[in-house]
Amino acid sequence: MDTSQHPNNEARKLAEGLKRKGISDKRVLAAIGNVPRHLFIDERLAEYAYLDRPLPIEKG
Repeated sequence: MDTSQHPNNEARKLAEGLKRKGISDKRVLAAIGNVPRHLFIDERLAEYAYLDRPLPIEKG
């Protein structure tokens, strides 16, 4: 993740992008806009946390 960008701003940008792609459920958009995604993925992938793309997850 670009450390010059605040995670909340990046999450909101992601939610806005998903809205433009047709996601309309306000609860989903609120969750995407508020969840600190970078905390749930491997640190090495943090720069990709707020992109609309799949990321690998650990087994278990």
